[in-house]
Amino acid sequence: MQVKSLNQEKNCTLEERKKINFLSFKLIKAMSNADFKIEKITVAVTHMTQMHAFYTAVFKCELKAIQNYGTTLYAGAIGDIDILLCPNEIAGVKAEQNRQQFDFIVTNLDLVIRDAKTSGGKLQEDVHVSEKQKTVTIIDPDGNTIVFIQKRM
Repeated sequence: MQVKSLNQEKNCTLEERKKINFLSFKLIKAMSNADFKIEKITVAVTHMTQMHAFYTAVFKCELKAIQNYGTTLYAGAIGDIDILLCPNEIAGVKAEQNRQQFDFIVTNLDLVIRDAKTSGGKLQEDVHVSEKQKTVTIIDPDGNTIVFIQKRM
């Protein structure tokens, strides 16, 4: 099919206009849906022992010690995303609180809250309940906020 310019579109048949509109829609959609995937999250850590315990308990991930830069870092994965706990002295983040916030979908919000509280985390506010979901923001031992969402069936 030969694509006609917009100036020629008024001379197109209805079928040709439909094809042009469809192709234009596909092109715009392809351009606006860049293929992005988070590969790794690096968390700049001040309280390494507490943060290691918190992330291991809350996210049920095995974080293995890595010796690098003359210190210990911890690496593992949350789902399909790699995570690295890196001492802030190396990461060099100068922020009083996190500049990025992640939202995680979970199947059992009560379990996440329990694990967070018993491993040094605290709730920023009470659990918010709506028709579609339950949501809570948890503060990790370094003061970063993380949102956890349990969708309702």
